[in-house]
Amino acid sequence: MIQSDRWAAAKLTMKVVDQKGNLLPFLMGSVRIENHGGEVLGGNEVPLIGGSAVCWIRTLPEEMGEINITARYGSFEKHGVIHVIEQASNMTEK
Repeated sequence: MIQSDRWAAAKLTMKVVDQKGNLLPFLMGSVRIENHGGEVLGGNEVPLIGGSAVCWIRTLPEEMGEINITARYGSFEKHGVIHVIEQASNMTEK
């Protein structure tokens, strides 16, 4: 994500799959998102629909560096990192 004087957002898409990578569309429940940095828009419990879950993560004011994310479903968990960089001074607003 590119941080400017406002905030930036990234779409986080998650899929629950088996050992062979097949989507598990009949699972129910929600994915719990834990974040260090940033904010999960709409809350940290994301509903699992058709084996997939989607949420948006946004930066907080003056936040740079990394947003660390852990997604948990039951005993399964996956870690990820979103890199936040400063907007280049030569980029202009339109």
